[in-house]
Amino acid sequence: MSDVPARAQKRWTELVDAINAAGGRALAVKGDVTKPDDVRALVEATVKAFGGPTILVNNANIRSFRPLLELTMEEWRATLGPTLDGTLLSGRFTQITGDVSVRP
Repeated sequence: MSDVPARAQKRWTELVDAINAAGGRALAVKGDVTKPDDVRALVEATVKAFGGPTILVNNANIRSFRPLLELTMEEWRATLGPTLDGTLLSGRFTQITGDVSVRP
């Protein structure tokens, strides 16, 4: 989860509870994928709950519905941050080798 409204956090909690109640294993961790400390905490929580990952899927994104050439620089950076920074940071803190090493 990222910086989402309370109603979305409630839905995440309900989804995690439903998955766990059905015998699956799920975890929701609130954080911002553009912030190194948040990504580190997400990786550490995941490793603690499930062990080291064997695959990493980067799908955090913010989308603007305005035409590209009409975006302000602030909107442009807000769009790129989760996609680029999130990919870099999650890859940095997660090694796809069967085990995980959390590094600064």
